[in-house]
Amino acid sequence: MSSSKSETPIKGILLAIVSGIAFMFFYGLVVKSLDPQYVTGGTGTLTPYTGVFFFAVGILISTPIFNTFAMSHPVNGKKVTMKDYFSGNTRTHLIGVLGGLIWMGGMLISFMGTGATNPAISYALSNASLVVAMIWGVFVWKEFKDAPKGTNPLLFAMFLLFIVGLFIITMSNS
Repeated sequence: MSSSKSETPIKGILLAIVSGIAFMFFYGLVVKSLDPQYVTGGTGTLTPYTGVFFFAVGILISTPIFNTFAMSHPVNGKKVTMKDYFSGNTRTHLIGVLGGLIWMGGMLISFMGTGATNPAISYALSNASLVVAMIWGVFVWKEFKDAPKGTNPLLFAMFLLFIVGLFIITMSNS
């Protein structure tokens, strides 16, 4: 956050907390839909492929609803209309689609790998993708280049603690 800002972004912090709480249920619910033959903890009848297919269908149906709401109620800045959204840069939209395809491919591999280990380890390994996202944000997109002094040690601590946490979860299977 720029040092010129004097107020705390309460709306953004609350959104992050609510999103984190909602996200913590994601993996467990998806694993429950999978057949126990493919994943420990699964109680459903879907294979990893059909699970990812139905997940993609759910995203396709829900994204216009959630995007419309988010564009009408931005965390900061002005409202965005659908006309504004579709008049955006095609390259940027295609990068978003590519990101979604990469995420779905990773999720499919994660589901397929869960049968070889327990869901906790598979979940931890799938969260390594967040480290990749953090690397892109910090080093490629340079999201913190104008951050106040003292931000870099916090970023280093974030990377270190996240990686240590993933390592501890992964080693918990031993």
